[in-house]
Amino acid sequence: MQPNPGLPQGQKSLLQLGPILIFLGILYAGRLLGIEEANDRFFYATIVLLPLALLSLGYIWRRERQTPWLLLVSTILLTVFGGITIVTGGEPVWLKVKLTVVSLIYASGLGLTWILGFPILEKLFGANMRASKDEWLRAAALMALGSLLAAGANEVIWYTANPDFWAFAGKIGLAVFQFIFTGLALYPIVMRAAREQADEA
Repeated sequence: MQPNPGLPQGQKSLLQLGPILIFLGILYAGRLLGIEEANDRFFYATIVLLPLALLSLGYIWRRERQTPWLLLVSTILLTVFGGITIVTGGEPVWLKVKLTVVSLIYASGLGLTWILGFPILEKLFGANMRASKDEWLRAAALMALGSLLAAGANEVIWYTANPDFWAFAGKIGLAVFQFIFTGLALYPIVMRAAREQADEA
């Protein structure tokens, strides 16, 4: 029996990012469909995103026969909070506070693993990147800090800005903000992995 070759990286990335891109397309092109309110566009975009994200996760697992832990955790959180969004009918305050709640959950989870000395990031990324326990814990602490700052920024933006600006800043700006902190946290580990792969080539 031949080993499972898995998915090509490009196809895998498309499956992971595709649902988000479609979500953003509905969110920002919704006016063309006659959906004027930003909260309404977010509600309908969430209805489309949830099944696409679950199908993407299921297809990746079926092809690779191993659990994509990072995608699994993200999809579980998306399912829980997206489900609440749908059940509440896209209630405006919940839509805005949800980003704060999700960011605080990330920060709490990463912070708790740092306090306990459990390198959770090694479990998520360690198959492709090697690092010491201390390095993984430092990365978790920095990512937790980024999530805390994102939660605070979201509270300021949704409370003071108009809905359309929040829809952009909350969905794009804060995601980029957290991505930067994640990049800073993992950069030394990623660069070492790249050097090791180059040396082995």
